[in-house]
Amino acid sequence: MLNVIRCAAIVALAIIAPLSRAQSQAAPVAPAPATAAPAYKYEVASIKINDSGDTGTTTGGALDGWTAENITLERLLMQAYGILSYQIIGAPSWRTSERYNVDAKMEPAVADALQKLSVADRRLARQQMLQDLLADRFKLVAHRDTKEFSVYSLVIAKTGSKLAETKTPTAAGVSIRNSQYGKGPVTMTALHTGTSDLAVQLFGYLDRPVLDKTGLTQRFDFVLRFQPDYAVPSRADSDPNPDPAPSVFTAVQEQLGLRLEPGKGPVDVVVIDHVEHPSGN
Repeated sequence: MLNVIRCAAIVALAIIAPLSRAQSQAAPVAPAPATAAPAYKYEVASIKINDSGDTGTTTGGALDGWTAENITLERLLMQAYGILSYQIIGAPSWRTSERYNVDAKMEPAVADALQKLSVADRRLARQQMLQDLLADRFKLVAHRDTKEFSVYSLVIAKTGSKLAETKTPTAAGVSIRNSQYGKGPVTMTALHTGTSDLAVQLFGYLDRPVLDKTGLTQRFDFVLRFQPDYAVPSRADSDPNPDPAPSVFTAVQEQLGLRLEPGKGPVDVVVIDHVEHPSGN
């Protein structure tokens, strides 16, 4: 019986060995192709005219899409390119008059890939997706350029910055309160905010863009209180703070240790070469 088992084992080896040699001589098997990263595009989108007559706009970015209600072409361009209104050159007259409801959805694989990106890269990817949507539905053709503008440069005052660096990171943001229904002083409260964000906020109260030239890269907590040029000075009995508020120029220097310098400067802009009313859904 033992001899029979030995013979069976030899026969088995004789059968297996040639197969092993044949496999070793065959051309190596090509590795399976890597799964291509999904293109950052919206799969479907609905764009409809909003004729409600409202002036407010709301936007929202879900994990798998982006929505906007009562949004103008100008706001779409600002969202898509990460710019402000003055940085848009050559947009049509209807850029602020026609309003739309937008509902865009992406494939699950794209949504998953976006979540693996850093916050900064995800924001850029989302902007590119909206640019592609505008190119597809509005036939948008645009290019970036640099133009010389009258600007204010936000710089550190000679006395030095008075900004207090954020000690404990928290939700970043700027809240703005106007007393007397927008006619009195402005109180700007900022948490975990950079000077570049401050420059954007200040532009809303000035007659020209504000460029951040401070060189500061930290995040700060601060409160800035000032009287806008267009506002009517508030009365002590209606303003919670009876002290008269200084101009924005004085406030920025005295309260933050920064300064607004007028001059000329290069500003990044987006030039609209071609755009049409959106195509149907």
